Amino acid sequence: MTREVKTESCEQWVGVFSTVSDALGSLRACKEQGFPIVEFFSPYPVEEVEEILERRPTRLPWVCLFLGICGLVVALVFQFWVSNASWRMNIGGKPDNSIWAFLPVAFEMTVLAASIGSVIIFLMRCTLFPGVHVKMVDPRVVDDAFAVVVQDRPQAASSEKISDVLSKFNPDTLRPYEPDRSSQLPWGLVIGFVIVALLWTVAMNRVSAFYTKDSSQRPHEWATEMVYSHAYGPFEPNKNFPDGKTLRSPPPGSVARGHVPLTFPLTKEGAVAAGAILKNPFASDAPGVVERGTYIYQNFCVVCHGETGLGDGLMISKGVPAPPSLNDEEATKLLDGNLFFTITTGRGGMPPHAYQLSEDDRWKVVRYIRTLQGKKK
Repeated sequence: MTREVKTESCEQWVGVFSTVSDALGSLRACKEQGFPIVEFFSPYPVEEVEEILERRPTRLPWVCLFLGICGLVVALVFQFWVSNASWRMNIGGKPDNSIWAFLPVAFEMTVLAASIGSVIIFLMRCTLFPGVHVKMVDPRVVDDAFAVVVQDRPQAASSEKISDVLSKFNPDTLRPYEPDRSSQLPWGLVIGFVIVALLWTVAMNRVSAFYTKDSSQRPHEWATEMVYSHAYGPFEPNKNFPDGKTLRSPPPGSVARGHVPLTFPLTKEGAVAAGAILKNPFASDAPGVVERGTYIYQNFCVVCHGETGLGDGLMISKGVPAPPSLNDEEATKLLDGNLFFTITTGRGGMPPHAYQLSEDDRWKVVRYIRTLQGKKK
């Protein structure tokens, strides 16, 4: 391997080494002599370099935090201005300054400003701009070589001394190094972008002013058909129907979703038919069935039927006629469908519970009554 050693006077020197030990040795020697180490190039990470260079931690996380806070503040202020000054709207009775409604947009703006801003600052700090040509100190630093760039100290040492220090560690190449000045911020591109942004802002402002009669009024609105509804109110007169009513009656035979009506007559024969046809959809040992039935019984039934179903509830002591016992022979012979039909439609002094209890809760009460009777059907 040809060794190239030049000793011309310059501001920076670069030494290219074949082994990592020689490169690290040159770093330590330059540091002991007080020469500023500009950069170290390696084809793979070398842990000892950080200890030798003693580089301070990057401030990019603080930049990211600052940009995130800026995005959060801008999002909150902008939404507050829109909701309270520019375009006040009554949305579901919420207050104008609904901070909880602002959080989703504020969160997105925080992440957006922190992420995009950090990437832009990182690229600017590393002078990585579109079209920039990167000048490598030596092509071998991406393969199997190590390079050290050292700064001269004009008042403390000559450039020849820098070369003497680096020469002790067998560099493959030792030469003056001219920093790449081409990777600077492309001010022409930045200025052009700013000019285009300003022209676009002015143009949009003029277009908006064209559709606005007064700056204190709302701007022109597009496609307002769904903003200002022409629908009739439920109880308003409606000339589109023969009876003049807006609220329509359901067609004959309509059944509410989730509701199966009982078509049995409210007679003793109807109760018998219900017992023969209706079946309890819940097994007695199904999880939570008896527990839910117990809760319903304690809240709706116990005041009359009593804790054990003997018909000795609290209301009986207040003069209400006592209901039949749920534990007598006649009650225990009733099928689940009979009990469900009675709970649904009522019987004697017992009112119907179809409008108080769901169909599932009525079946679960039946399961609990069976536990009181000591049977499972």
